[in-house]
Amino acid sequence: MELKRLHTRIAESSLLLPSASAVYLLVWLFAGIREYWWLNLALTAATVYIIVELSNANALIRVRSRMVSSTFLVLSSLCLPLHYSLRNTFVMLCLTLSFFLLFSSYQDKRAVRLHYYASFLIGIASLCHTEILLFMPLFWILALTNIQSLTFRTWIASILGILTPYWLLIPWLFFNQEPGLVATHFSKLFPKEHVFDTTMIKVSQWITLSLVMVLGIIAAINFWRFNYEDRIRTRQLYGFFAWTAIYSIFLIFLQPQLFDPLIRIITLSMSTFIAHYFSLSRTRMTQIVFYAGSVAVVIAIIYNLVTWSGLSTF
Repeated sequence: MELKRLHTRIAESSLLLPSASAVYLLVWLFAGIREYWWLNLALTAATVYIIVELSNANALIRVRSRMVSSTFLVLSSLCLPLHYSLRNTFVMLCLTLSFFLLFSSYQDKRAVRLHYYASFLIGIASLCHTEILLFMPLFWILALTNIQSLTFRTWIASILGILTPYWLLIPWLFFNQEPGLVATHFSKLFPKEHVFDTTMIKVSQWITLSLVMVLGIIAAINFWRFNYEDRIRTRQLYGFFAWTAIYSIFLIFLQPQLFDPLIRIITLSMSTFIAHYFSLSRTRMTQIVFYAGSVAVVIAIIYNLVTWSGLSTF
């Protein structure tokens, strides 16, 4: 009986997050240190801290656990290019903090400031990846249906938040006689090349996406079967993550060149379901999925390490 509940003991262990951090650091070191590694690592640590606070503040799991942040770290170890891009790491930090602020506005029709700051962070992230703006219509819909805090005032505040970084940047570009960069920046929202060109996605990326999706779907099905055990607020927030993951997967197929930033969003969204599944489900099937998933993750990490280090011809 004790062996069957190993995954729940791991989920509730105080050593879980340090262990997951050690795994991430080991993979990161084997992948190779790049320029500005210390800043990339600091941004990742800040993101993990915000995920911990987001999970605690919104009671995403009914037991005391660091499973959400730990799952995010382990799954992030699957895709090695994530370790190299300072821009993608910064975007993920902005989005995670934006989610935290947006969730704090739950059922608060007067949360103008929270909507402004949440959208301001998304606007900053869009300076690095213009395509992040494609998420705004979805976030507005989810703020109306799941967060239940979208009103005309908070919607206007959200629009102003998105525009604020551009109000600060565009005059500077005109001052430096580089107005053409504005058109170039926003032209990325409607690309004419590589649309639905899945040949751009590498084998290691397919493996990462497939593994995250399979574990996430299994966990999501379990969540929706037993979601009556959670509070209404928790169910609404998980719905937010579910639609964000589905939309991100669609965008990966629509614009495969955005795989690296989008897989991070999918990883965060699916990590919540996976963490909930392994923390609260105590069935034999959960035990099997936990062991099989752990082995699959280890094999995928090793494969990606070998592939991206140039030691393989795949």
